[in-house]
Amino acid sequence: MTAEIAIMNKKAIALAADSAVTIGDRNKFYNTAKKLFRLSKYEPLGIMIYNNAEFMGIPWEIIIKDYKIKLGEIKKDCLIEYGEDFIRRLKDNIYKFEKYEKKYYLQMIIPLIKEISSKIEKDYFEKVEGLERPLEESELKSISNKVIDLYYEKIDKAKTLDEAPKDLSVLIGNSYNDLCEKYIDEYLGKDCMDEIHLKK
Repeated sequence: MTAEIAIMNKKAIALAADSAVTIGDRNKFYNTAKKLFRLSKYEPLGIMIYNNAEFMGIPWEIIIKDYKIKLGEIKKDCLIEYGEDFIRRLKDNIYKFEKYEKKYYLQMIIPLIKEISSKIEKDYFEKVEGLERPLEESELKSISNKVIDLYYEKIDKAKTLDEAPKDLSVLIGNSYNDLCEKYIDEYLGKDCMDEIHLKK
């Protein structure tokens, strides 16, 4: 959890941030991270980061310091222009994020598959409790399918980021469907669901 504060008046702004940060996978936390940086050597500009200390495998500190060097003595008319320029550089992909894409994808998808697996297991034991027989295959598939539908609906209703390319989900699917299916089989087992829900 990140705590960041900006205090402003007509003459100045003061920025402050805590030092807890996540690095790499979401299980590693550190309490000595730097989250507040000077964005320009020549202008009073600050930038704060939160949540993960890396973007697509590259530390934010490196990206910010690189931008500071590239910005040099350039002065912009409005504060928002610096933010837009910073984001534009990320979109230009000068850091070759593709090298880190697979690792990042797995950091996102494996915990989700494990969470779905745990929910199916919990629902299975709730259903089987009190019965004096194991569940039939059709009953197991019914439990799995309901859980998958629940998660699918949540994800389907999630707001798409304004800046995300329209075909992003297709690009991700084309690149990683086989890899996703491998981990579904490893953590869930493809036999516990029908083809429609495996596709979901």
